[in-house]
Amino acid sequence: MRDEYHRAALDTVAPAVYQGWKQFNLNCARCHGEDVNGTTIAPHLIVSLRPDGPINTKALFTQTVCAGRVPKGMPAWCALGMEMSTIDNIYQYVKGRSDGKIHPGRPAQKSG
Repeated sequence: MRDEYHRAALDTVAPAVYQGWKQFNLNCARCHGEDVNGTTIAPHLIVSLRPDGPINTKALFTQTVCAGRVPKGMPAWCALGMEMSTIDNIYQYVKGRSDGKIHPGRPAQKSG
């Protein structure tokens, strides 16, 4: 029996995107919100990654995550050991949410 905490996945995503979802939830969600919706602590990344947003390219996203925004409380993830492949996976997940291709909640992973 399904309940509020065990909803069926609305999306099936590539393994890299699924890993991005996992890593986002481990490292980013506490500030940026469980479904990339932002909090009172950190911005709404769905808006930030839109074409008219402040982080509207993959290069800007990577630079921001890697270097952080230390004065604003965001750690420099590269200095903490986060690998570029992890940042890329997180970007794929967050960009999918921003583009409306991935719904809120836990996605399912494509087998393959």
